[in-house]
Amino acid sequence: MTTSSDSALVLFSGGQDSTVALAWALERFARVETVGFDYGQRHVIELDVRLSADGEAMVFHDDTLERLTAEAGLMEEHTAEALRATRILGSDQYIPTLEEALALIAGHVLVLIELKTPVGQEGLLERRVAELRSEYGGHAGLLSFNPEALAWMA
Repeated sequence: MTTSSDSALVLFSGGQDSTVALAWALERFARVETVGFDYGQRHVIELDVRLSADGEAMVFHDDTLERLTAEAGLMEEHTAEALRATRILGSDQYIPTLEEALALIAGHVLVLIELKTPVGQEGLLERRVAELRSEYGGHAGLLSFNPEALAWMA
């Protein structure tokens, strides 16, 4: 039995703030539930994803770590393990994998996955996202400002 002290509810409105809240909850609670709400958008949750050095899809908006962590460098220069060990804004919140985020959402709401693929690097992130998306039990749309990333997924 889980009690209120070992479980959490994360309200998703989409974007990076929701991702930070999810990371915070994952670090602190044994059980985390997510709820999205509709304020006119077609999707309920938006997850920005970038590739780690070892090919994992990580949920993080920025291409570098400096703005939101005490670490430096590009996301793609760090392994998934190192990124998960990186704390956000001096807290004990970590950068989650897309796999972790999708497991928590568990198909309850429509997810929009934004591919943050740099121009000229299409293929690796898209392959991993396609794999995770095929295993996901819910609906997940794709978005990217890199048209080649979307073309790769077609």
